[in-house]
Amino acid sequence: MVPTRFACALLIVVALGTAQAGEPPTLENGDLQAWEAGKPVAWQLSEGAKFREGPPSKVLPGGEGGVRLEGDAATGSWQTLSQQVKLPADATCRLSFEARLLGGKREEGQGDNAYVGMRLVEGASADAAKATRLVVDSVLRDVWSPGEVVFRVEAAEVHVQVFLSKTGALEVRKLALEVLAPEQSFDVLVQNMGRYYSFFQAKKFDWAKHAATFRERGAGAADEDAFIKVALELLEPLHDPHVWVRDASGTTEPAYRARPTINFDGRVTIQQLTEPQRFPKVGVVGRIEGLGYVAIGSLPADEAGFAPLLAAVEGLLTGPGLILDLRPNGGGNELRAQALVGRLVDQPRVYAKRRFRAGPRPEDFGPWRDSTVKPAGLKPFLGPIVVLIGPGCVSSGEGMAKMLRVRPNTVFLGQPTRGASASPASVPLPNGVDVWFSRWEDALPDGTLTEGTGLIPDTLVLHEGEGDPTLKAGVERLQALIAAKR
Repeated sequence: MVPTRFACALLIVVALGTAQAGEPPTLENGDLQAWEAGKPVAWQLSEGAKFREGPPSKVLPGGEGGVRLEGDAATGSWQTLSQQVKLPADATCRLSFEARLLGGKREEGQGDNAYVGMRLVEGASADAAKATRLVVDSVLRDVWSPGEVVFRVEAAEVHVQVFLSKTGALEVRKLALEVLAPEQSFDVLVQNMGRYYSFFQAKKFDWAKHAATFRERGAGAADEDAFIKVALELLEPLHDPHVWVRDASGTTEPAYRARPTINFDGRVTIQQLTEPQRFPKVGVVGRIEGLGYVAIGSLPADEAGFAPLLAAVEGLLTGPGLILDLRPNGGGNELRAQALVGRLVDQPRVYAKRRFRAGPRPEDFGPWRDSTVKPAGLKPFLGPIVVLIGPGCVSSGEGMAKMLRVRPNTVFLGQPTRGASASPASVPLPNGVDVWFSRWEDALPDGTLTEGTGLIPDTLVLHEGEGDPTLKAGVERLQALIAAKR
């Protein structure tokens, strides 16, 4: 969930920075047609990664223009093609290009990189990893497709970069840089979402037609508040909880306010627990009728924020069964979910398939990629688990539910989850506003999409009357599962 952007009496004026759209970028030989000494003129070659001894990857003229980076299972080091460029300080810019990835496959001893984008070196540092930030398009198809990367300069050095570190061939052509003006913000948003938003096809939503009805107001917005008002109206009909607007101060406003009836009341539930341990904003660990109980409220970004709850869960894994309550799980970082569920499985299991938008048409996507949960402990807990779910379980919370769905000896009770998983990312606009939106489609291992439907429980429990009937039913089911094992 994202915090609400409260209206202020004081008008906040967008800081436009010092950049001007008329200042030309300095990308040289962007069409990559001029070559000299085995590389495009004005471009540099360097070792981007080395995983083993072996020949370097090849950098060749593309058969249909541009450049071709290629390598295979014998490749030892992988070359980066880059060019440092000069751009106005604090400008918002766009790198556009055409690219395709042929035969892309990660093999043992390789990285999983194939991208076009920007490397932003944010200042001198002894630790180069901390000083460097990448803003790239890494979802590439096997046919020529247009792509773009919108970014704010905010760095001491800016490099255009093309890199491949896995078997296959990455071809890139028609690279171009432009400095964007604040008055272009509406069109930048419409074009970027038209290229990368993931649910136009599923929602049967004519984005171009819809956006055209807002263009006059959006392009003519007098200030930040006016622009954000138009943007929120533009985006609200998508009915997507993973779409929101962030103003120049960092405050966010959701474009769509879903208000599902949640089948969970933490105050009621926690009163039924013995030995409850509260982990603020993360969850609760305790026991109910002697059975282990874990409620996950969120999956924090940092590993350290989840570690205390994870340690408390370890103390429950010697019992006969476990209740995992995901009803209040609002999502977060799915790696935290993998760390917990990894203690409950004895072998790798594919729990979801995901694919990102990658192409100019709403139906254009990159390849499906498997998401796998792997064992994370020496002795996993393999006893019966009852999982409680409902519409409060959303985003990466639903990813956690999917991990448990493919685990044997596991039963789901409650109500369907929200059905909203999106891997959102932002497009920074030249007026200082950021807009976040959904980038992928999320499916069960068999390819069934869960957007809008969620995960369906094995047993539906109506949340009526006093107390917590879902938890009560979960305890009874777990007791029955334990008894059946004896």
